[in-house]
Amino acid sequence: MTDEQRTNILEQDRLAHQIRYAAQQEQSKNWDETKGFCCLDGQKPYIDSIRAYNSIFAFTSLGANIDEDLANAKEGVYTFRIQGALYHRIGGLMPKENYPPAFAQIYFYDSNMDNQLKRRQENFLHLNSDMLSALQTELCDIKNPFVHNL
Repeated sequence: MTDEQRTNILEQDRLAHQIRYAAQQEQSKNWDETKGFCCLDGQKPYIDSIRAYNSIFAFTSLGANIDEDLANAKEGVYTFRIQGALYHRIGGLMPKENYPPAFAQIYFYDSNMDNQLKRRQENFLHLNSDMLSALQTELCDIKNPFVHNL
């Protein structure tokens, strides 16, 4: 495959993603969403920390050989490409002695939602506490079976 062909394929893929994104945005206008819930009305600090917000509520983390150049690209549609195996990392359900609970351990360590929120805030000090609270409440309100039944 020539460089020109590769460039054309990438450009077509980027355009296809943009079209799908635009269609999704159009469809989302019909959702009954709480004002300000999505992206905190587009506030840049929330958007820049989206991976941290996702991680703080995750039960596992992703393990893979990631194409960092592509994943960290500043232009075009975000593309995540790996090479080789994709696997999940998960630690023990309870923290090691003298270590505070983190990530999935928070769900098992203390069922009190206020305490869980406090522990999440301690792990990621830069995250907006109101947004963390809203996300945690949403996970419980939708009766997420992995969160609600713990």
